[in-house]
Amino acid sequence: MHEVGHYILGHIAEGDEEEAEAKFFAKYALASPALIHNMKEEKTVKNVMENFAIGYQAANYALDYYRKWLRYRAMDYVIYERQILIQLEIDVA
Repeated sequence: MHEVGHYILGHIAEGDEEEAEAKFFAKYALASPALIHNMKEEKTVKNVMENFAIGYQAANYALDYYRKWLRYRAMDYVIYERQILIQLEIDVA
């Protein structure tokens, strides 16, 4: 997904900003923190792997990022998180 992110984002050059954007794209494309937050099951690596059909390393990374997201995020979803939830018909109230 990281490489797909470079393509989708139209990256031509290689640099720190492009790498950061591609990492962010992959993180949200595979298992966004907003979707992990809305899981009915306990937030474990195993459950993230099963819910998002991703491997152990990706699930571990996603869960780690989710915990940071919980700690540092604002009290409400940002616009792109709200759009993801709306597209998947998840209540954003």
